[in-house]
Amino acid sequence: MGWLLKNNKFDVIDKFKVSNGKPKYKQIADAIIQGVKNHQLLRDDKLPSINEMCSYYTISKATVQKSYELLKRKGIIKSVHGKGFTICGGGCTGGVNVFVMFDALNSFKEELYNGIRDTIKSLSSESSYIDIHFHHFNDEHFVQYLENNIDKYEYYVVMPYESSKIKNILNKLDPDKLLILDRADEYLGEGAAIIAQDHDVELTKALLHGKESIQKYSNFVLCFPENRSNPNVIKHGYKVFCKNVGYEVTIIDNIKTGDIKKDTAYLVIEDFNLVTLVSTAKEKGFVIGRDIGILSYNDTPLKKIIEEGVSVVSIDFYKMGALVAEQILNRNIKYKLVPTELILRNTL
Repeated sequence: MGWLLKNNKFDVIDKFKVSNGKPKYKQIADAIIQGVKNHQLLRDDKLPSINEMCSYYTISKATVQKSYELLKRKGIIKSVHGKGFTICGGGCTGGVNVFVMFDALNSFKEELYNGIRDTIKSLSSESSYIDIHFHHFNDEHFVQYLENNIDKYEYYVVMPYESSKIKNILNKLDPDKLLILDRADEYLGEGAAIIAQDHDVELTKALLHGKESIQKYSNFVLCFPENRSNPNVIKHGYKVFCKNVGYEVTIIDNIKTGDIKKDTAYLVIEDFNLVTLVSTAKEKGFVIGRDIGILSYNDTPLKKIIEEGVSVVSIDFYKMGALVAEQILNRNIKYKLVPTELILRNTL
């Protein structure tokens, strides 16, 4: 209590004594948040211990713990063994201040972002800010974006990729404020939360679920461009499926006119190859869904319309975004795998 009294900048916490109908733990948290917003509480300022708070306000230990846990989840304070509770760096809105870094902008990343934005809005009555960046699989950009923004945000959502040069910068972030998204196998056990999709085993399971539709065709070809930073394990998931159902493994880099043959189904990873495949098939007079089959990777709203519906193997990106938002607000996920599904439409 004495420590509190001789540091009068902490008397901002006394605002909680003014009853406003909120629970006591929330009033304490709100007062500290307001102190940060007003610059009365600054980065690395030490807060009273739980025991000091209990003694000063004659409240229970559970009330103070609940208040401090709420502030920790929001990324406003942190606890260090032997040093107690201190104010974190970064802006404080009273809602949530989030740094998001995706690999590239495309239709399914928009769905992912919409899931994050909409769910945060629906679950939180407080204002929130999401700052989004794209690294485009560039090591220098990836490192620079994070280096320039360490301790500036309450939470970090990062989509990594296969590179030996990016792990060090991720290790500089507080694991309690970090969510690794999408490709996450090598980050298991590092302490950060993980929401992932599996491009290997889950892909095989999805293909096996739709094997009767695929087996209408004598051949099953994977179109996998090598220069596009796609997960290489996709090829393994495809190979395991082929082994299970008796297909010869055929992997091509890009769709060319001579590659398109009747009685063949194609699993296409990139959308520019999907466009080439559809247009070339029409030029040859092939009926899509009968003469050739098309299965695209990652669903988008447009694929529900093209050719009266393109069959896809995909996760639900909006649902993944909703899970991300729940983690930002509640911090209760350590590992979550979003299932991969095969959605049959007109092209298979």
